[in-house]
Amino acid sequence: MAANASWVNRRYGRKIGFLSHLRANAGLYAGSYRDYTTLDWTAVDRLIFICRGNICRSAYAHTLALKQGLSATSAGLNATSGTPANDAGVRLAAQRGVDLSLHRSKRLDELSVTDGDLFVCMEPEHATSLTPRLGTGVAGQVTLLGLWSRPRRAFLQDPYGLTDDYWQTCLDILDSGVGTIGAKLGERAHRATGDHAAA
Repeated sequence: MAANASWVNRRYGRKIGFLSHLRANAGLYAGSYRDYTTLDWTAVDRLIFICRGNICRSAYAHTLALKQGLSATSAGLNATSGTPANDAGVRLAAQRGVDLSLHRSKRLDELSVTDGDLFVCMEPEHATSLTPRLGTGVAGQVTLLGLWSRPRRAFLQDPYGLTDDYWQTCLDILDSGVGTIGAKLGERAHRATGDHAAA
């Protein structure tokens, strides 16, 4: 029993994270998130990473995307503006060459959003809550970061207050997802360059 609990904590953060993962992945295999993978990459001008507090998951993904040369920002659905990144996140991100020391959280309503934004969320609940918060007149696309990671995770548990082992799992998934999204945007740029050369 203790071994099983240790495995759950390492891979999913805690029991509720594992249960949320199972529920979200059931939706994934049922096709509930198909719209989140059917994206027009040619319309993406900027990535906006979204989580709850903008001090752990979205802070890391945002900073990693910038490091990879992507246009990116981040915000939290329930963030307190100006909060530094989580201490554990700063420490573990630094081991991967990602500097979170200058990150400060933002609320979603502090961003000026446009149709060219791709909102990259960490949990299905984050994605479904975006539309009423954005209001009318914004046609930005929405996806889940874990749908682009290997392994795929429709739900990515918040690592706040959890073990370093789970933090490493979470950061691995963020690395994979951001890398895939960056590659998709790179393919778009490559095709556009090729089309221009052909013309």
